[in-house]
Amino acid sequence: MGEYARVRGSELVNAWGDFLGRIPWEVFFTLTFDPQRIFPVGEKRAGREAAWWVGHVACILRRPIGWAYVVERGRGGMWHAHMLIVGAGRSSWGAAISAWEARNGHAHVGEVWRSPGIAMYTSKDVRHGGEVVLSDTSTLERYRNALKPMVLVPLHAELSVSKPMSPADAAGHQEPPRRNDRPTTESLARNRTGN
Repeated sequence: MGEYARVRGSELVNAWGDFLGRIPWEVFFTLTFDPQRIFPVGEKRAGREAAWWVGHVACILRRPIGWAYVVERGRGGMWHAHMLIVGAGRSSWGAAISAWEARNGHAHVGEVWRSPGIAMYTSKDVRHGGEVVLSDTSTLERYRNALKPMVLVPLHAELSVSKPMSPADAAGHQEPPRRNDRPTTESLARNRTGN
């Protein structure tokens, strides 16, 4: 095991910003709630609605997407979510936006020009006890090499990070087994050919 340090406050925001900034996010959403459509909205409900919506986005686009979101309270006290998405390509967002707006409020979308900057903005509320929720889709697997040097534990008010692995350590590093792994096209082909 490596050496670990507890990270809090602005260091925690910077750690999340560094981690998320390694992924080439394509779009950024701010998802808000209209109190005349859905009320009351607390932190948990805002998180459930964001998770529901991004699952439907993948269905609407007919492709797996990678995502990260943070739920935070705005200056006026209303909860909202910030969401980053990768793997959608040049998609039309009309149906996805309509789904959110019919159910909850307003969805504002923007193209991501700088992943590190938008990652820092998205993760700014973790210093106040917020959490970053990451997708577990295969889309993020494409960026595994960029993320490998970092080890994450709890996604709550504190984060443990290890020192970056040396290339030799990374080469011999084995990922822990994951539950609910789906076979990939490559593994199915190997099983059919016996290789």
